[in-house]
Amino acid sequence: MVDAIIAASAPLEHMSDAELKAISRRLQNEAKAGCNIDGLLVESFALVNETIRRVLKTNAFDEQIIGGIVLHEGRVAEMLTGEGKTLTAVFSRLFKCARRKRGPYHHV
Repeated sequence: MVDAIIAASAPLEHMSDAELKAISRRLQNEAKAGCNIDGLLVESFALVNETIRRVLKTNAFDEQIIGGIVLHEGRVAEMLTGEGKTLTAVFSRLFKCARRKRGPYHHV
């Protein structure tokens, strides 16, 4: 799944910030409408990955994306100091915020 997320991130590099915001709004609207969020996972994680690249000028590591998937599934992801827990948590929060639900708490 990580490879699919990274591949889906590539076309986003050429889009404007406004286009990325439009994708974010569409994904959030689909999540609010009750769409199966597991089906939106690759596209939404790709969007988060591209946002991280633009804002922080860094790329998320595969381990951070995997950790985000684990958190999205409601499981526990244990990471050591320096492994990027903060970025990991960002991946899984997109849908929780969209649905305005309290999802699993992320302790970083």
